[in-house]
Amino acid sequence: MKRALNKYLYKIELYVLRIIPILLAICSFLHTTLFHLGFDTTFLVSLGKVSFLTLGFLYISSYAFHFCSFHRAFLHYILTVNIISYVENQFRLPVSNSLMLGIYLEVAIIFTFIILTKYKDGCDKKNCIQVTSPDCRQD
Repeated sequence: MKRALNKYLYKIELYVLRIIPILLAICSFLHTTLFHLGFDTTFLVSLGKVSFLTLGFLYISSYAFHFCSFHRAFLHYILTVNIISYVENQFRLPVSNSLMLGIYLEVAIIFTFIILTKYKDGCDKKNCIQVTSPDCRQD
């Protein structure tokens, strides 16, 4: 019973870890776009803003669970947007909101093509994740 529960929880954790980067990338895109258009994005910041430490955990988890590069591409996008946002806030760049929105949209378009290419190159369940853990194998 306990072994079956562990296997079930392991699979749930894998699926959640696969979905989280995608959801965070969507929240990050919506936040940066709506913020530079002048909308209040407090809800999106509290829902999906990711710190560098959280990104580190997600990167380590993606390697530990043998995720493919398709799932890591979302993490690369979030990291790139966070770095641009950090530089923009720290150094107070003298650029308008419309120019920064253009930069963020260009980054989103570039990463969309990268993600689609990685998905087309063969991301499926067999090469994205390791389905069974060493602790949950049936003897």
